[in-house]
Amino acid sequence: MRKVSIKDLAARTGLSQATISLSLRNHPRISDETKNRVLKAAQELGYVYNRQAANLRLSRTRTIAVCLNTIENPVISRIFTGLLHFFQSQEWMVVFGDSEDSPQKQADFLSTSLENNIAGLIVVPAEGTKLDELLDVSRFVPMVVALREIRNSPLDQVRIDYEAGVSAAVDHLVSLGHHRIGWIGAGLATETSRIGINVYRARMRQHGLDVPAALVQPCPTSREAGYHAMKTLMEKASGMTGVVCFSDLLASGAIRAMADAGLVPGRDISVVGFDDLDEASYMVPPLTTVRIDQPFLGEAAGRLLLNRIKDNAMPRQVVTIPSQLIVRGTSRKLKVLK
Repeated sequence: MRKVSIKDLAARTGLSQATISLSLRNHPRISDETKNRVLKAAQELGYVYNRQAANLRLSRTRTIAVCLNTIENPVISRIFTGLLHFFQSQEWMVVFGDSEDSPQKQADFLSTSLENNIAGLIVVPAEGTKLDELLDVSRFVPMVVALREIRNSPLDQVRIDYEAGVSAAVDHLVSLGHHRIGWIGAGLATETSRIGINVYRARMRQHGLDVPAALVQPCPTSREAGYHAMKTLMEKASGMTGVVCFSDLLASGAIRAMADAGLVPGRDISVVGFDDLDEASYMVPPLTTVRIDQPFLGEAAGRLLLNRIKDNAMPRQVVTIPSQLIVRGTSRKLKVLK
């Protein structure tokens, strides 16, 4: 017979896993009514709570937990490395989980983290994360949201200046004479991706340029997705001479699609990426991109969390990581045929 879990109790009561976990630990900030509701469900389902193990976890640790949306994206890996080095320098332990962009896996990890009395949390939200879910956890432990944004969030945030970065990419291509500029990137799955595509559209309009549907290819962030998005643009967006990619991974796939079509980035279609991964300068030709200091972003998230742990009553803190256009070989002045 399958062992009853906290997830089962959450489904029975309609409460979050974090609330279930803290109710079972008799946390003082959980109302008696809620605790009784949880205990009743536990009895009905036959849930057995390991009180002895719980007693070993009653004191706060010098451990923080980091929930990433993926470990496979090199941008996320570099951010985590910067964060890890910072906490090591402060003699703190770090545990991490990979939600694989699943809100349920994220909830499982956050619940387990609370059970183990971590001192703080840094979260790169999974797609579809609801603000209430994070706020429920943040009532019991300090939390910082990193990289991806949550609309109307009162939580501490470390974000990238996508507005300036995407604007600089569009401005650069326009300054080279490009008017039919495409977009490859995430669609509306996260607040951050919405910011990217909305800034692209707005900047194009400010230059007096149209953005027909054929120029826009929302897609997941991967080389494969960038490859297929670029193939679609080359087939449907006639006259396109430049493209902005929301990440270097997408740009890498786009450049491969161009190579398969016998086209050269810069000469035939100019390409601008975003992130400035190590591979960007080794592409052929080297990739024009928007540079972000990913390790510094990780360190900034760590500092913000330690500040919040020291003073949980301080006003909300938002740190914005600057972006910088790096011009290389994939963007060139548009040749005008005479």
